[in-house]
Amino acid sequence: MEAFQDVFFEQLIAVKRTGGDWFKLIGIWVLAIVLSLFFIFFAILGAFGVIVAGGVMWGEDQLWLFFTVEYEYAVTNGDLDVAKILGRSNRKFQLSMDLSKADRLEKYKPGMEDHATYKKIVRACDKDAQDAYFLVVTEEAKGTRALIFTPNKRLQQAIVKGLPKFLAISAFKD
Repeated sequence: MEAFQDVFFEQLIAVKRTGGDWFKLIGIWVLAIVLSLFFIFFAILGAFGVIVAGGVMWGEDQLWLFFTVEYEYAVTNGDLDVAKILGRSNRKFQLSMDLSKADRLEKYKPGMEDHATYKKIVRACDKDAQDAYFLVVTEEAKGTRALIFTPNKRLQQAIVKGLPKFLAISAFKD
């Protein structure tokens, strides 16, 4: 008897920070330093001010991590799972798609998600990613959902194996 083996491929995508993100991060950093110095030098809270200043700096560090966003794509036995990872530790499940139920897979062009009604749309990549793809899956229980993502070649090969034949023939051939 042959043992069943799970097929598993995964990929992590780090989202690049925008100018607006950097502006917010610098603002948070400056505010944290000003508040810390205020609590330390003016000793409003006495010795407790040093503890509060340390707490302010710790909070700033946690906010900094909040701006570190990654997406994880995982293909397991024909299912594509997407998770959002904040600060390299806080994982939030985004969606799971049965690839055999896929209706559409093509190179992403801005605005593609506006032309139809989807129950859920997940963008799991940079907003200006040039190599993004648009995947639509319709499942009876979950409705029609769309994913905008940037799979690497290895993940593309794993996805193609789970797609219906009519999509697999032309998938990822730009």
